[in-house]
Amino acid sequence: MTTVQDYGQALPPEERVGAEPEAEVENAEVLYVYLSAAERTGEKPDKQRDEGYALPMAGVREIIRPPVINRVPLGGQHLLGVTNLRGQVLPVVSLRRLVGLDGSGESSHSRIVVLRGEQPLGLWVDWVEKVDQVPQSRIDTSDLVRRKATHNLLAGFVRPNPEASAGETRLRRLLDIKALHDASLAQPTEVSEARTGTSAHSQKVDEEVTVSRQFICFELGTQQFALDIGQVKEVVRVPAQKEPVSGMPEHVTGLMSLRDLMIPLIQMARLFELGDKEDGREARVVVVPVGARDGDAFLGLVVDRITTVVSRFDHHVQAVPETLASSPGFADIQGMLRIDDQGDQLAALLDVRRLLTRQAFQAATEALETTEMSMQEHAGVEEDKQIVVFKLADEEYGVAIEATKEILRVPATLTRVPKADYFIEGVINLRGVVLPVIDLRRRFELPSQERNVRQRIVVLNLNGQRTGFIVDAVQEVLRIPADTIQAAPPLSPEQSTLITEMANLSADERMILLLDTGRLVSEQESRTLQQVTAEQTPQKAEKAADSKA
Repeated sequence: MTTVQDYGQALPPEERVGAEPEAEVENAEVLYVYLSAAERTGEKPDKQRDEGYALPMAGVREIIRPPVINRVPLGGQHLLGVTNLRGQVLPVVSLRRLVGLDGSGESSHSRIVVLRGEQPLGLWVDWVEKVDQVPQSRIDTSDLVRRKATHNLLAGFVRPNPEASAGETRLRRLLDIKALHDASLAQPTEVSEARTGTSAHSQKVDEEVTVSRQFICFELGTQQFALDIGQVKEVVRVPAQKEPVSGMPEHVTGLMSLRDLMIPLIQMARLFELGDKEDGREARVVVVPVGARDGDAFLGLVVDRITTVVSRFDHHVQAVPETLASSPGFADIQGMLRIDDQGDQLAALLDVRRLLTRQAFQAATEALETTEMSMQEHAGVEEDKQIVVFKLADEEYGVAIEATKEILRVPATLTRVPKADYFIEGVINLRGVVLPVIDLRRRFELPSQERNVRQRIVVLNLNGQRTGFIVDAVQEVLRIPADTIQAAPPLSPEQSTLITEMANLSADERMILLLDTGRLVSEQESRTLQQVTAEQTPQKAEKAADSKA
């Protein structure tokens, strides 16, 4: 491994490339990297022929030789995968692909430049030349030059040294470190379930209106309510099973586990005396923070249905009518939100801060504290996690063992479903129950594979809907220490939804991508699967399979 020492004195890391330097700084230290123009990447580097780039050394952490790269599905064309860098998950992107060039073959000259940042980023280049001291007079970051750039990754150009010998006469493109991060790492979406769960009509945003605040709207019984999205951590489905809690009011229906956090669930319709029915298929949990939005204490507000997410100005919130203001049910209402511009639809706007002062919410908080104390007493028992490990296109994936119901051989024939969505491979009759089956390669947009004896169907429980996923092979049931699990870097919105964590087993030189089984299918896809299951009786599935055999 070749390590570059810290050159942070030349350009502070927090400054964007191209900012005006302080008067006392005469030179900027830059790293010269190249993308080969040769058809065969193994050919000797040529500075005059190859495409030269410059990186400010303030943004460079180190340079390494390419290690083993673990590919990640749905990460974007520029993503090569992730690797282990001294116990930390490092996403690696191709500079060639980012700038729109073809070819990505590895050669003995290839290097990965590790860029600084809150999430370090590996930039794969064809070869690295040197670190150079460049006078500010040779760095052109003017607006005119930047507008002429072919893509937004450039901050300007480094002009050649007029006194240089032959072979040093070409411009080098100056890369913008921040732009590289922005182009490579996706921004997290915290209310993805709310946005994907609404209809196309409800997601429509009036582009002519400047967005002021966003509100998530939902139903309790027959009434409309809303919350400022700034007071919401995320929206998730109601779990099929809840941990019971004793001695709690009837509106505290249990506890749910969400990424190692125990969250008390409050049935809002029951709390507001607007109904006492069981949670329906469209019910959702709106997760709100008890303290800091990124803290470790949350409550789950169970609502009947998410209806829409809207952008509204402050003047779209009007005071509660006097005839209702004195009603006990409106003690937590901040105002009435006009959902549409005509004012035909109104929603009672709740304020989480007011809700938390209610005794009902205090009881739920006590349940959370009691559960945390119990968990701490048994922390030694729950240090490890058990996962089912399977292979898919040479990479290892894992799903929680509690979500895995069984593992089956792939039958010789699956019953095709007429006009089914692309992701549904077919259905099978599993002991008198119709089981929809999805090819996980197709779901992850990976190359298809011929059926073989090693393939298996992993049956998962997706929020009460049993679904089979065809994988290349099932390897083992593995117990992994909790401290090996790291958050997956946000490489794309699709990947961030499906792969939230990675098990980094450094000692074994393994990296296992952990799937969030609750998000393997979207809400719309889940409805499609339920419809397929309802329409295909076990007798139909068995008869169709027999006829094809």
